[in-house]
Amino acid sequence: MSEAEKAGLVSRRLGSGTFVGTAPQTSGSLLDFMDGLSPLDLIDARAAVEPFTARLAAEHADARTIEDLEGVLECAATTDDQDDFAKWDGEFHLLLAQASANPFLIHVFRQINHVRLNAQWGAMKANILTAEAIAEYNRQHRAVLDAIEARDPSLAQKRMTAHLECARNDPMKVLNP
Repeated sequence: MSEAEKAGLVSRRLGSGTFVGTAPQTSGSLLDFMDGLSPLDLIDARAAVEPFTARLAAEHADARTIEDLEGVLECAATTDDQDDFAKWDGEFHLLLAQASANPFLIHVFRQINHVRLNAQWGAMKANILTAEAIAEYNRQHRAVLDAIEARDPSLAQKRMTAHLECARNDPMKVLNP
């Protein structure tokens, strides 16, 4: 069994058993995988997760997290620098995950922010994050936070969906002019 495990044919988990199939990815191969994701792969994954995360944030956000989100939006609103905005944007979305009170979603968003550091996103960011786009994203973030502050889970989810549709359309315009 040890040889089969080394070859990646089975995986063994203490207390759970032995499973046929590939062994779990090592952290190095996971990093390689994440670095290979395209910006569209990332935004599609975000669209599958973030609207419900915003819903949970509207249900669970505490006053401190809402205050932190307000501070992030203030910082994001004062810049049209692509790198600064990307930093504040990542922080805003991670804080939303923290507001959801779901540890797994928090972990997922940390991984999302890691992927956003890859070279493909950096190249795409240069073409997408114009001053106008940054201003629009800031308006959309504000709308999401307003719904969270109003404790309206449905509206928070709807506004996040709209935000991510916009965020998906922008790279599509660059890729298919």
